[in-house]
Amino acid sequence: MRSKRVLLIQGMGGSYIMFPYLVSKLQDAGFEPEFYAPQFLPIKDIRPHARAVALKCRELARESGRPVALIGYSMGGLVAVAAVQIYGAADFVDTIITIGSPFQGTPLAKIAGAVLGKIYISLRQMSPQSSFLDFLKRRVSKKLTIHCIGGAYDTIVWGAENAMHPQADEKIILPATHLMLPFLAVNDIIRILKSKE
Repeated sequence: MRSKRVLLIQGMGGSYIMFPYLVSKLQDAGFEPEFYAPQFLPIKDIRPHARAVALKCRELARESGRPVALIGYSMGGLVAVAAVQIYGAADFVDTIITIGSPFQGTPLAKIAGAVLGKIYISLRQMSPQSSFLDFLKRRVSKKLTIHCIGGAYDTIVWGAENAMHPQADEKIILPATHLMLPFLAVNDIIRILKSKE
């Protein structure tokens, strides 16, 4: 049987700086990580990317013969949950791990959305009291688990509590800023993935 496939989904401004260390550690632990990186940054709308991730999950699950794990950093966590909630990826995914994802919205998106919200729908989608976020907060799927990692000093998401999906099976708070979370979350991520083998 092939190693578990792990799809890493970057955030709005890209995550290439944060992910190489995590990729290296995942490979050392016996997993097969891959990136999903949107072509255009910043992301204008979360939904097309969620659809693309759902299609990629189906492809990876069929190749390996087993469910895929999704790891989404920042807005990438919203993309991961939307892939399951809206586009049916629950049939191909057993684990979602989000890192600093603004499930409760972020005031920064609301402020930026006041200026750029017509162009970047994603800013409205990530604003507090967004109907899109309300939809994502429903139970993801009984077939998979969701693990949320938040930073106690995250000033992008405005606190670890804003990075928690209300239906999460596990909520982890690390003493980290938004940018440090992918580095400090490595051991927790590997522990979660190993528990699914």
